[in-house]
Amino acid sequence: MLLLLLTTIALSAGLTASQDLRYDVGCKNSYALGAYGKCLTLGCCSGSGQDSSPALCTAGGATETCCYRDDACGSVNCINVAATWVSRYAYSADYNSVYTGFTTLRQKGINRVYFNIWADGNLYANSATAQANGVTMAGDRLATAVSVAKELGLEIYAWLEYGTQACYGSLNGFATTAASKGWLLCHDPSSGCTDYFAGSYAYLDLGNSGAVDFLKNMVADIVRGYPGLDGFQFDDHFSLPNDFASVSSMAQSTRYSITRNAMISIRDAAQAARSSVHISFAPSPLDFARSNHNVDWANYLYDGVVMEVVPQYYRTTYSSFKTTLDADLARVSRYQNGLVAAIRLSGSGADTPWADVNSMLEYCYTVKLRGASFWFADDIISDASWNPPAFRFC
Repeated sequence: MLLLLLTTIALSAGLTASQDLRYDVGCKNSYALGAYGKCLTLGCCSGSGQDSSPALCTAGGATETCCYRDDACGSVNCINVAATWVSRYAYSADYNSVYTGFTTLRQKGINRVYFNIWADGNLYANSATAQANGVTMAGDRLATAVSVAKELGLEIYAWLEYGTQACYGSLNGFATTAASKGWLLCHDPSSGCTDYFAGSYAYLDLGNSGAVDFLKNMVADIVRGYPGLDGFQFDDHFSLPNDFASVSSMAQSTRYSITRNAMISIRDAAQAARSSVHISFAPSPLDFARSNHNVDWANYLYDGVVMEVVPQYYRTTYSSFKTTLDADLARVSRYQNGLVAAIRLSGSGADTPWADVNSMLEYCYTVKLRGASFWFADDIISDASWNPPAFRFC
């Protein structure tokens, strides 16, 4: 009787069963499908973007299907996410700079910002876990970013740029604390460890439960403390580097399991803190992530390890971007569910030509990705910036 009443109310409001979110619970909340499914009438979602499991939608497989994308009937070549990264160096330090930067991004069609809060032992947010472990509490920039983002209608994700990197150059307060607790990778543990560095960085050991507990508890603090925060993101610095003998001596499958299990632990802690928070991951392209970071993210979407993957397809030409992206799409199950391609605007070397950037974006539409994210915000905000074509949102 209650179900009949709810159906009557929905229909009287002009909604069909497949449009009423009450009928999307299994589809939207299934970890195996990510967080973005929507029950749609059969024929409204391409076969490559749907799951026909009858349990996922109220009407089962007879009249509707669970679609990984939010497409409506006839909606093709569209994206849900147009994002960018805001560093800790510009448009982040105070209200005026955040408001100026975010306003320009919104005017140019950006609908999501990944905002840096974790770098070189500094946290630009509040966390009791971080404060208790030697992290430099560098001011609560995240509160300002969340407030401005919500005012302007932007999604806001906390970007933990340094990931497992504890410090750069020399041991700082956090890295010193981490070393004393045995959380850092080192080159020769048998001799009392005097060298923690791979290149210029020291790394947390994702095989150490204490190091993982630190990361997951810090993330949980942030998720609880900022209810307006839409999600958080780790990137390619979430790594277990082969530079350390203790890592390279392991079987590759073991290394992959360590990074995967660490991400799952962080995900679970974040979801326990607030079930609505989204988990994003911005790794390197698959081959590089596997061989250099020991992260095999090919099935992270399919298995629900994270809700979104934003691989860094940072290429300066459209042809190289397409080649790299295509190689990954052939190996990533149900990529339409939550894959957002990261596109390079600038970096070391010359800027990517705007014509190539536009072609890269157009290809994201063609292969039906969840969206595109642009490295980085300064190139969109500044005077000599890229003006994106009007985004075609689903």
